[in-house]
Amino acid sequence: MAVIRMEPQDNLVIIDGFRLEGWVDQGVCEACGEPRVYYVAYDAFFCATCNRWLEFRCEDPGCDLCACRPARPLGT
Repeated sequence: MAVIRMEPQDNLVIIDGFRLEGWVDQGVCEACGEPRVYYVAYDAFFCATCNRWLEFRCEDPGCDLCACRPARPLGT
């Protein structure tokens, strides 16, 4: 399980030392039940425990956010 800390005044989420702009949502991952995290840089929700995106990339080939989104939110 990932250790998630939030700095609400800065919209900063820290997951096992990895810092990102976003917030912890009240929704949960359907696979593990852990809270989902919103990642501002990619305009998408992910699960820190499963290290997977909870939303598909959009179908717009010109979308810069989806085009540069990594395969896993927290790396390999």
